[in-house]
Amino acid sequence: MTRGRVGSMGRRLSLWRARVTRAMGASVLAMSVLAACGETPLAPLATPEVLVYRADQQLPTPARLDGELIIQRVDGERFEGRLDVRRTLSTGAIERFGGFVRGRRDSRTISFEFAVDGSVMRHVGETDGSRHTGTWIDEGALGGSIVSGAFTLEPRT
Repeated sequence: MTRGRVGSMGRRLSLWRARVTRAMGASVLAMSVLAACGETPLAPLATPEVLVYRADQQLPTPARLDGELIIQRVDGERFEGRLDVRRTLSTGAIERFGGFVRGRRDSRTISFEFAVDGSVMRHVGETDGSRHTGTWIDEGALGGSIVSGAFTLEPRT
């Protein structure tokens, strides 16, 4: 009889743990949604801002990246847009890709993430007038290899 009661208490404890875990998960989700809702939506620009993107890939193999960052929405320092890139490998092979960009910039710095094909290229740099220079890294590309390099953004002329 004692054994049955212990088993029953164990099941109750497992059910209680499962309920607490679900409740905690729901709380975290709710807080995330509220935090996201607290941000002001970005306003679309009447004329999107176009920046020329140039980057060198140093790891794991040298390559040249060229493209355009089109900033379509802004709110203060925050911005969103699209980056379309052409990567040229040292062998001459060319790969085209593009994706969503979200970031921040002020008079001294810029940082943004470029989401493409399930990975994220993180960019961090300095601002000198209308020119931005810095470094980027993608830890999830090429089957987990670290891909990194330097970048420059300048207004299209």
